[in-house]
Order: sequence, then C-alpha cells, then structure tokens
Amino acid sequence: MSAPPEEISYYIAYCSADTTLDELIRIAGSRWAVEECFQTAKQECGLDDYQVRRCPGWHRHMTLAMAAHACLTVLRARELGADEHILHWPTWRCRRQHQARISHYSGHSP
Repeated sequence: MSAPPEEISYYIAYCSADTTLDELIRIAGSRWAVEECFQTAKQECGLDDYQVRRCPGWHRHMTLAMAAHACLTVLRARELGADEHILHWPTWRCRRQHQARISHYSGHSP
C-alpha cells in the first residue's frame, strides 16, 4: 500500500558532501532489507517472544534468536546454491576483526 501523493516522505542524511544521490537512494532502499530481516527473525526465531525482567535475560534471548536466524540464513543460502564468497564472509570478517583488535592494542598496523 503506497502513501497518498500529498504525503511527503523524506530522510535526513548525515554524509560527506561528495556523496552522490544514487548512493543515498541505495542506502535508503537498503532499509527495507533490514526490515524484512527483522520480520523474518520475529516469525521464524521468536525474536519478539521474550518475557524477561532484566536486561541480561533480554540480551541472552536476543543473542540466541539472532544466532538462530543467522544459522537459518546460511542453511537457506546453501540450499539455494549461493556464491561461496557470500558464505565465507563471516569467517573473513572474524579474522579481520581479530587482526584489527591485535593491531589496535599493539599500536601497529596489520
């Protein structure tokens, strides 16, 4: 359902002055992929089914629900025959973060 033409939709963007309109549109459009991801996590993994009293319990529930969603996403990608580089991204990211952490604390670049 689209909004009536008299309603104005807008985004406030904080970016460098040389950012192109195409980049801004792409980034604004990526919001819907994030929304769909959260909706799927709510339906499939119980992201919104928590009944906790304190923050640590909520944090544990969110962590487990998001881990389950990530696992299901990878399994689905494998089932659909996704590119290998997409499936290896988490491994590369963990290694890169580890290198960055070591460099940060040692004061040297990787």
